[in-house]
Amino acid sequence: MFSGTDGLEYEFVGDHYVVSGLGSVPNGSHIKLSTYKDAYPVTEIASNAFPDKTIKSIRVPETINKFGFDAFGWSGNVDA
Repeated sequence: MFSGTDGLEYEFVGDHYVVSGLGSVPNGSHIKLSTYKDAYPVTEIASNAFPDKTIKSIRVPETINKFGFDAFGWSGNVDA
């Protein structure tokens, strides 16, 4: 289990969390998604969670099993 980048937006859906956006994380950041939030697994990245954002890199944990449609939009600058 690892903690994620501060400032990301999460939405609680029933028995898990969904990453819903960058929130206060600045463009050009290296991002780590959490495996758990408030003892519930983080299992999804929402549709359009990161539209038109510049992300240097993103660490996606094994708990993520669903990527929403166009989750990264036009984020063509993701390195890894």
